[in-house]
Amino acid sequence: DFWATWCRPCIAEFNEYDEIYQLQESHDDFVILFVSLDKGKKETWSKLIEKYQLEGVHFQVSYPLHVYLYEEWGVKSIPRYMIIDRDGTLRDKDAARPSYGNQLYNKLSRLLK
Repeated sequence: DFWATWCRPCIAEFNEYDEIYQLQESHDDFVILFVSLDKGKKETWSKLIEKYQLEGVHFQVSYPLHVYLYEEWGVKSIPRYMIIDRDGTLRDKDAARPSYGNQLYNKLSRLLK
């Protein structure tokens, strides 16, 4: 989940994670990675993580990494979702948003089998 504290659509998606959290609870090797593209704003960032009880691993990227994600991975707008397997292989660089019905849940379920 690529997001930022100023991105209202990103924040709206946080309310749609219930089924994805169920997958995380039932699969030890499944982790949700929240990647914030904010520059600074650590206090705002950490407050939003706490407010929405975001369960997963959290990072704020540096400017050079932000540029790399833009140029090499095509992260040109947010919210943006990708699926990366345990070997680091990018399985879906434009995955569905959690709010798009069961699309993301179903794809993740298939990949976890």
